[in-house]
Amino acid sequence: MLTQVKTSTPQAILNTLSGASNVQFFQQFAAADFTAENLPVLSVNVSEEEIQAIGPALMAGHFISGNYFQTTQTPENFAFIKAFKTAYGEDRVTTDNVEAGYTAVYLWKTLVETAQSTTTVAIRDVAATKRIEYSAPEGMVRIDARTQHIYKTARVGRIRPDGQIEEVTLARI
Repeated sequence: MLTQVKTSTPQAILNTLSGASNVQFFQQFAAADFTAENLPVLSVNVSEEEIQAIGPALMAGHFISGNYFQTTQTPENFAFIKAFKTAYGEDRVTTDNVEAGYTAVYLWKTLVETAQSTTTVAIRDVAATKRIEYSAPEGMVRIDARTQHIYKTARVGRIRPDGQIEEVTLARI
């Protein structure tokens, strides 16, 4: 595959691999003399935890997308990270998936408190008729009354040499 990449001369790669495949991909990518400078990769299924497993040196300069990075600058995130590291160890990193699970629990709590019930009918009624929002570690999230889906902020970040993420701002088209 990397031979095809060399001959097609892309400007960037959109990586949709998941799990252990990312480790092999980035190792082979570096062995083929590709770097973030000569061929940046935007990964959609990589978080800070995978970056640590792959190796920050191989990942530095590449990009990831997500709704949350450990480096997200909100007061709620600072408290979330402190509590997480107290519970699981200073060397552990928070991730988009960890934060999403945490946020889901607190959205549920908000729905139950607003509905004053745990029944499905009461919860759905509240979600469909009230503005349900929660100040999560990633920032404000809210439930769309019509679709029952959650509104979240989409982010793109550049991987730093320490394996953390520097959020980048994209120009609007």
